[in-house]
Amino acid sequence: MKTLTIEIPNDSVAERVVWMLNHFTIDGLIIKENTSHNLPDIETSINQSVNEMNLINEGKLSAKPIEELFNEL
Repeated sequence: MKTLTIEIPNDSVAERVVWMLNHFTIDGLIIKENTSHNLPDIETSINQSVNEMNLINEGKLSAKPIEELFNEL
């Protein structure tokens, strides 16, 4: 089994490619539309970051000083 990701910047071309690939669903091809910037995922990530910052400020979560992180680079 192979998983492929195809990025097609032109919507018109993308529609034609999907139309063509749909003919192979009989053979077991599965087409999943995937966007690279999924808004709910971004929102969840931001919310998690804000929650972690609040926990750090409340002293309930420890964090490394930024200088340590830069020194590790």
